[in-house]
Amino acid sequence: MAALAVLSSTAFGQFDLAVTAMSLSSTGAPNYQVPPGHNATISYTIKNVGTNVIATGQSFERAAVRNGTTILVGPNTVTLAADLAPGDSITYFTSAPYVFDASITIQNVCMVVSLDSTETDTLNNAFCRSYTVSTTANPDVAATALVINVPNNLDGFDIDNGNNTPPPIEDMTLTIENVGNMQYTLGSAFSFEISLDGEVLNATASMSSTWAPGASLNLDITNTAVIPSVPQDSGTYNVCVSFVDADDNPANDEACATFTLVDEFDVNNPDNWPLGVGEENIVESTKIYTSEQFLVIENVTSAAQVRVTDMQGKIVLNEKILENSRMNLNTASGVYLVTTRTSENIVNSVKITL
Repeated sequence: MAALAVLSSTAFGQFDLAVTAMSLSSTGAPNYQVPPGHNATISYTIKNVGTNVIATGQSFERAAVRNGTTILVGPNTVTLAADLAPGDSITYFTSAPYVFDASITIQNVCMVVSLDSTETDTLNNAFCRSYTVSTTANPDVAATALVINVPNNLDGFDIDNGNNTPPPIEDMTLTIENVGNMQYTLGSAFSFEISLDGEVLNATASMSSTWAPGASLNLDITNTAVIPSVPQDSGTYNVCVSFVDADDNPANDEACATFTLVDEFDVNNPDNWPLGVGEENIVESTKIYTSEQFLVIENVTSAAQVRVTDMQGKIVLNEKILENSRMNLNTASGVYLVTTRTSENIVNSVKITL
């Protein structure tokens, strides 16, 4: 009698999906500490340890479990966008952050996946790590520099009495440094505010690699939808990027880039003077004149901002006054434009000669 062959599941191939790694931003090994209330994206890696290809369109269930209780960090169903061949791995991130409840000091966090009933081994479907909530975890991200890359001619741009339009900011580089003791994982997200001349827009950035304490990163800001508009008037402006996620030192959360828009005009051509410029040294009831190197303003009845520019639009003085003032211009001889703006938003300009 012929022997009967016993066919195992290996003969037909196996479906076996394993979780091989999982991480959240923390102080790292060996203690894996996090600050109370810490929000962190979960990064986890799955691997096809079976012998069959797991095909495009195949879905698997996932869940984050804390101390035995499932925590929703969604979505709980993930669909493969490409074939996962035997031996291949892919890393995913949760779309919602995992929140470390400050009332639970020790948190055993597990990432669990499940392919379907055809999976032959479910013992490798979870990866767990214990985290400790502690105030010794020190999250601190410092914004150290901001550079405007495009346009490269914004500083010193001449608006020429409104005839030229300043170009929009299209590209900036923000340098940030991890000055705390947290190790941020791949996929960690950060929130920022970008501000310019009173306009504030929100932006986010995600880490494309692990970010260790002491390391710096350059973030390219090229999405013009989150970059405020450039002002259309002469003056000196700061475009600033501020890190808005909670950390231990808010004082280092902002970096700025400064630029000056000028308004050059021909002193010998009145048609090219800014509106409101006249020959008189008396503006309404306020008297403006020079005495040697001093600008004298008398009959001041309300707060006013005083700005003095040369004929190339360079600002040589920009101060707020509350009363009659005598200010040292400390600048070269020549013709200058004095502009005053009162608290009632009344603007007047007058030429002076030193």
